[in-house]
Parts: sequence; structure tokens; C-alpha cells
Amino acid sequence: MPVFPSIEGEPALDKLFRRFPHTAPPLLEYHDRLLRDPSPLTVAERELIAAYVSGLNACTYCHGAHRVAAGVFGVDEALFDTMIEDLDKSAVDPRLKPILSYVRKLTLTPARMVEADAVAVFNAGWDEQALFDAISVCALFNFMNRIVEGSGIRRNPLQETEVELADRRRRMAALGDDANSAPHSYSRLLDLWGIARVRDGTHAAPRRKSADSQLEEPRMSITTKFEAGATFPDFTWQSVAGEAVTPASASGWRLLVIYRGKHCPLCKQYLTTLDGMQNDFAEAGITVWALSSDPLDRAKEEASQNGWTLPVLAGLSEEEMRTLGLYISSPRSPDETDRNFAEPATFVINPDGKVQIVDVSNAPFARPDLKGLLDGIRFVMAKHYPVRGIVG
Repeated sequence: MPVFPSIEGEPALDKLFRRFPHTAPPLLEYHDRLLRDPSPLTVAERELIAAYVSGLNACTYCHGAHRVAAGVFGVDEALFDTMIEDLDKSAVDPRLKPILSYVRKLTLTPARMVEADAVAVFNAGWDEQALFDAISVCALFNFMNRIVEGSGIRRNPLQETEVELADRRRRMAALGDDANSAPHSYSRLLDLWGIARVRDGTHAAPRRKSADSQLEEPRMSITTKFEAGATFPDFTWQSVAGEAVTPASASGWRLLVIYRGKHCPLCKQYLTTLDGMQNDFAEAGITVWALSSDPLDRAKEEASQNGWTLPVLAGLSEEEMRTLGLYISSPRSPDETDRNFAEPATFVINPDGKVQIVDVSNAPFARPDLKGLLDGIRFVMAKHYPVRGIVG
């Protein structure tokens, strides 16, 4: 039996924070302040401490996630194989070893900390701010390790697929000229997971008591409206042709059509029309894809049955649906599908990677006329028509 029976499927941090959203925003914002804001410790060193502490606690999820994060910022992930077993013999920067020794002792035997432990850090050339930041990272990940382990989260990020690992790395902000700070990335997970940020002291999401349980449940699934003119997220999906496709990284004008899945007959009609217009879009210089939450084998089967040559992508996750501001439905019966799915949407992405046109529906009956859409994109291209609907 799972720790929290109300959370369906494999336990995961996103599911946990959506189930209990009230404390998630300040917690993830604290991650950014501690791990991304300026510090005497580099971003790489702070991520290394996070992974090291999590390894000492044998927290598979946090160790793997922050080992990958440390790698993004230039840490050789092979270091971790020896650090846990024998820090002294590891290839870690000697100047960093006193800090790592400090957090190791603080993690394993906190009551035995003595003044000499701090002196060793200062003798290595670190100041008080560096030590306090290291202590704070150590404390945060002892805390996070217990949330993760106590909630039954056992997923190992190091065993994810290459596509999943690539997505995880892309979510980490790129290191700029200053190694000691980086753009915030952890609080961005709130948008990815569909959790409202705390403003003016309000709760992240209203909650109520269910009739048959003392557990408090969200009143509604919060979906973030995707703003016209915003940069399209750097998501990667698998195509039925076996390619990894990242629409945000493509060039030129792009059209992404999101459909409900194989179970939807109206989607079949719409995509068949789109398939027949591929040459028209190509001649206008527009790359086209269709995407659903169907698994790859189901998407392949549908494309084959209908004879589509249109690039069909699969595996749209609920987190991605929320980030894109899509409406999400559950199947009316097991005969439809075995998962929640996105209702139809259309994104036109311009050569700058910004969303020029966005259309989101909550039912399969309302979608843009494809000929009218193509004519509209041609007009935008010819007249340098600006993004509309951006007044706040």
C-alpha cells in the first residue's frame, strides 16, 4: 500500500506537491535562493553538496537528481562514486574537502560537531558566508531526503531514459559568466507542475475536506494560462519515426497541433485533413507536428492505420499539459484510453521561438479551420503582424 493512497500510480515529487501544494512554493523558492543566488560557493559546488548529502542518506531520488544537476554545471559525475566511500581518496578539489567533511559529520553525527570542524573550513580559505551556505544546503537536503523517503518516492533519475535525462538537464538554467550564481530554476517547477505561486500570503491552492476522508483535497486542478508572445518551452517528444523532436529548438515558423489521442474520431478527421495539407504548409515555410499523450506504440499504430506521413509525436505528460495551459480530461471509460489526456490546442511558433498564435479548447468540437489558419500565418509573415492579446 502506498504511503498516501490518494496519490495514484508511482509516487513522485510532482504528484506529492500537487496533492499538498500549500508549502511547495516557498520551499522551491528557497531552493533557488540557496542554490542559485550569489554565494562564495559556486552553483556547481552547492549542487555537489546536495548530491553528496543525499548520497550519505541513501536517498536515491535526491542523490540522482542533484548528481545530474551538478553535472549540468560542470561537475564530473564520476566523482560521486568515490566520494561516498572515501572522501579523502576522492578526486574532489582539496579546498572543498573540509566543507564536505563538515556536512558529512553534520549529516551523520550532528551532536558531535566541534569548533575544530569550522576551523578546518576557515583554514582552507573559506569565509563565514561559505560555511553558512554549506550548512544550509546540508540542512535543506537532510530535510528533503526525509520528505522524499517518508513519502515513498523511490524513483532513480540515473535510470531515466536519455530523453527524460535530457529534459531534466534542460530544466536547469545554463551557467553564465558568473560561476557563483545562475537564473532560478527550481521555482519554475511550480509552473511545470501546475501549482499556483503564493502571493499576498494566500494559499497555493484552495483546499477542502472530502466527504469520506479527513484528508484535504484541491478544489480544482490549476492550469497556467500560456501567454501569447512567450517563449515556447524546451520540451522534447519522441516521434513515431523514432526521432527525438524539440519544437523549441527547430528553426523558422512552426505549427504544433495537440490532439486528444487515438480514441477520438474527430481528431482522426482533423489530422487526416492536416496530413493532406502538409505540402501547403511546407511551401509556406512552416514545419508541422501533431502531438498527444498517447504512448509511442499507440501513436504509431494510429499513424499506420490512417496512412499518415505527418510527423506524429507521442508522450505529452500532464506536467507539460499544465505548463502549456491545456485543458485536461479523464477517459469516460477504459475503452477510450488508460490515462488523462489533453483537449485540443494549437501553437504557432515564430522564428524567434515565441508563440505567435495560441488556441486552446476544452472539447473536441472547437478547433481552428486549417485553411484559415494557414492563410492567417501567411498574412502574419507577409505583413510582419505583431503578436496580439498581450495586454495584461
